[in-house]
Amino acid sequence: MHSKPSLLCTFVVAVCCTLCAAHAVAQTYYVQSADYGWGNQRVDVTNTVRRLVNGPDFRVNNNNLGADPAIGRDKNLRIVGRMQNGRTMTFTYNEGAIVPAQMFSGYGGGGGGSWNPSEQTWWVQSASYGSGSQWNDVTATVRNLANGPNFRVNNQTMGGDPVVGADKTLRITGRNQSGNIQTFNYREGSTVNAQMFAGGGGAGWGGGGSGGGNWNGSGLRILNANYVPVQGSGGRDVTDRLQGMIRNNRLNVDVNNKNMGGDPALGTSKKLMVVYQFQGRTNNVTVPEGGRLSIP
Repeated sequence: MHSKPSLLCTFVVAVCCTLCAAHAVAQTYYVQSADYGWGNQRVDVTNTVRRLVNGPDFRVNNNNLGADPAIGRDKNLRIVGRMQNGRTMTFTYNEGAIVPAQMFSGYGGGGGGSWNPSEQTWWVQSASYGSGSQWNDVTATVRNLANGPNFRVNNQTMGGDPVVGADKTLRITGRNQSGNIQTFNYREGSTVNAQMFAGGGGAGWGGGGSGGGNWNGSGLRILNANYVPVQGSGGRDVTDRLQGMIRNNRLNVDVNNKNMGGDPALGTSKKLMVVYQFQGRTNNVTVPEGGRLSIP
């Protein structure tokens, strides 16, 4: 027979555990980075995860994360999250597991280690809609939509179908008040949180200079770039990486694993596939591993 003090202690411990668990669930982590794969065969899926966590819980698989970096292997998703006090924590989810989206935030967080709510708004610097080598410039359309309620990515809202029958993507390049540039990808059918973006203003915001982030409508802009195996699946999205290498509206870079941020497929030959816009015209180019990309 238990005494009253023992029952009281048990009750107190149970209450404390419940409160601690509730606090852990309430903690939100900004997605600082994310990668998916096995061993050293991994791809950067930061932008994909940032988009996914703005919706319902999602399953870790090749379809949701957009690639199979290690065919036949049991892969995992690693998310590095940052708390409001600047501390970081790494979460690992095995292939097939469910990620609780409410634990994470796909936008905001600012730079460095501090959490700055004023940096949760991104001015729409540019936007494109399409797939592969066929993209429409929808900057004006997205700027207008961003001033209203949340909107769905589809041919109707984007003003046309650039690739009939293909699964398309909306790519938004935003600039925050600190001048930081970030690209957000939304698959066709997904919903864009309009509160994340500002369609007007932006002229007085930071982020000038000759780097890739300062696109003025006629200069060089990387719409889509992937470093992939010549044969097989997998690869690495290097769009943001190449955009940051632009100097004076020129991009000259050797195509190798180091410059592309890693080897997405060990032991196989790779190629770099780039879709870019310059002076209002969209072009595409493919350069084999070991070659040199020079555009325009």
